Order: sequence, then C-alpha cells, then structure tokens
Amino acid sequence: MVIFVGSLSNKYIEAFKKEGYSIGFFRDLYDTAIDRFLPNYLHKLSFVYSINMRNKVTIGESLKSLYFNSKTLLVCVREKHVYTTALIAKSLNLDQSEFLDVSQAQYLTNKYFQRKEIAKIYPEITPEFKKIRTFHGAYTFARKFGFPVVVKPANLSKGELVNICNNIEELSRKVSYVLDHIQEVYDRDKVYRKPQVVIEEFIDGRQFSVDSYIDADGKVIHTPICKQIISHDLGFDDFQTYYSQYPSELDRREELQVLDTVEKSIKALKIVSSTTHTEVKIDTKGRCKVIEVNIRPGGFRSEMLRESFNIDHFGNFIKSLLGEPILLDNSFIQYSACPQFWADKEGNFVEIENRDQIEKLKSFNKFIIVVKKGDEVGQVNKGYGRVAYAILANKDKSILQGDLITIRNLVKIHVH
Repeated sequence: MVIFVGSLSNKYIEAFKKEGYSIGFFRDLYDTAIDRFLPNYLHKLSFVYSINMRNKVTIGESLKSLYFNSKTLLVCVREKHVYTTALIAKSLNLDQSEFLDVSQAQYLTNKYFQRKEIAKIYPEITPEFKKIRTFHGAYTFARKFGFPVVVKPANLSKGELVNICNNIEELSRKVSYVLDHIQEVYDRDKVYRKPQVVIEEFIDGRQFSVDSYIDADGKVIHTPICKQIISHDLGFDDFQTYYSQYPSELDRREELQVLDTVEKSIKALKIVSSTTHTEVKIDTKGRCKVIEVNIRPGGFRSEMLRESFNIDHFGNFIKSLLGEPILLDNSFIQYSACPQFWADKEGNFVEIENRDQIEKLKSFNKFIIVVKKGDEVGQVNKGYGRVAYAILANKDKSILQGDLITIRNLVKIHVH
C-alpha cells in the first residue's frame, strides 16, 4: 500500500497502480480546495482519511486510532508536506521513518536552512544570503553585496513571491510587498510554518535542473540535465519557469560541473531514499551555483524524460523508495519542452482561448489546465500558482522552437 500525504497526482497514482499498489490518501482537514479535485480520484483510492496537519500534536492526535503494516509507503507530491510525512511515518511506526528523520525533514524544504547546510561544507556552490524581517535588513544586505538581489519566501515553491530587485526603489517596493503578503500566501497554500523571507545574491547566467535518485546509502544516480528558461532572463519582471527543455545542450565539461554541484548539495543535506529535483545556474564567470533542492521528482519530468529518453521516471522514483536498481538509458530520442502559463493579472479564472489551435501544433503532446473556473489566479511574483502547462515534443528542433513561440501567442487566459 502507498498513502499520499496532503496532495494527489494522477501521474504518481498511475505509476504505483502499475506496480500493483493499493492507494490511500491522508488529506489535510483544513485544505478545502482539494475537495474540488478529489471526486476525480475517488475511484482510484482505497480510502481517504482526514488529518489535522497544523502541527506535531494535532497530527499525532489524528492518527492515534490507526494501524498500518510497517511496509506501507508514504508519498508527498509537494515539498510543504515533507515534514508532515515524516511525522506520520514516525507516528505509525512505518519502516520508512528510518530514512525520514523528523528533525531533518522539519528544515529540509526551508530555503534558508538549505543555504546554511550547503554553505557549511561547500560554500563555493551557494551565493551570499541572509534571512530578513524588515526592509532595513534587506537594505544592509544590498549595500554590502550590491544589486541585483533576489527576495524569496523560505517555504513556498514554483516561484511564488520570488522577486528580483535591481535598485533601491525596487527593493523598497518589492520587499514591502513580500513582507506584507507572505502570511496571506502561506495561509492560502496551507503551509503551516512560520513565514520567513530570504534575500540573496542574484546569480546571473544559464539555469538548469537535474532529477536524481538517491538510495538508502546515499548513492546518487542522475537523470539527464534539463535546460530551464526563466522569464527574468527574457526581460520580464518576475521569476517563473518560462519553459523547460531537453536536451541541455551543455558540453561535457559543463555537464560534469552541473552534476558535481547537484551531488554536493544532496550530500550536504544528507538526503537518502528519495528523489530530488535540483535547480542550479552556471553564472557568467563559469561557476555553478545551487538555486534550490526540491525533495520530489520534477513536476513535468516524467513526460519529458519519457519523450526525450524513454525513461520511466516515476517507476524509478518507486524503485528509489524500495531500494531497487534504477533503470536508466540516456540515449536521446527527440526534443521535448514544457512551457508553463500564469495569468497576467489578478482575478478569478474564466477560461483559456484557442484550445483547438493549440492541439494542432506539430509538437503537441498535451495541454493541461491546473485550476478550476472561479479559482483566484494572478502573477507569480504576487504569490499565485500557474494556470496551465503544455508538453511539446518533436524530432526537429526548429519545429519545436517554433511551436514554443506559437503557443505563447495562442494561450489567452481570461479572468474577471
């Protein structure tokens, strides 16, 4: 049996069903937003059980009458549920708790903690950083290290509330906005942690990501490197992943540099029996720096890795949990890309235009809208999640690149 904690993903569910698992779900008692999506999954689930996930005490109280076989697996789709998952594994006396240290899990997804732990051993792969509580703290950091700087929440994901400040005016405006709205976004996303804000040096350069499988002994096996195009690098005033693409088009020396940096960050954080999604940048001086380490498979890597390398990503994710051999063939098949889309303005989602034209693109694989009609949407730097994403694949690179441009023009997100 596998039990999902806090969130569900059809890709994960299908991967476990393929392996013969029965599926359960521990839902967050106070996350009523899941109720809009849950009916789509009920026929695939053996049970749904509500847990008060606000803290260690409420989790223990919610679980006191439950018993599961010790070999039951827990899986969290989102980083915010890593700590909760560790607490549940310990409360239920699952074998998995041996690899999910509660004290470590409490901080592992915190970007400030990550920076501190990595800097202790490998300071050369992390930029200067500081936790801030006021504008004055941000100002003194910027005075010392110069602009541009990045202001980001410690416990959010997908670029939510991440802002780049190029001068003192932007620093004042953006830091004030983040500090004023961070509790609101934590509450909306049901992140039950004390809000924290980090300021760090902006790393100028090319961004890449790597998904890695780590066994119980800490041995790391990497998937091919993925190229990431960030909206800020294209001149936009935000920090969304505009699109991801395989292959990375790095030379062999750069590939080894990226993989070495990723492996160092994993080892510094003492991650075992897991799959990670690590983002790094090669800066303009040729140095490789860690952006962040996510304790999960990359969101769209399963489709992209299958299209470009015929890799069963979620199958390998399950093998990493069970300590089984990873099956990996890095032979390139075709180009793939995943563009993501946010609303240009705040409002309630109505629809996306031109769905029929999107499906006619030569590289079209799938187009998924991840919100429901009426959901509140908006810009990523104001703390909103994406509205939709697409998977594109083609053996002809020029066709794929053309379709990436075309789909941007076709996707029109309407709000009211």
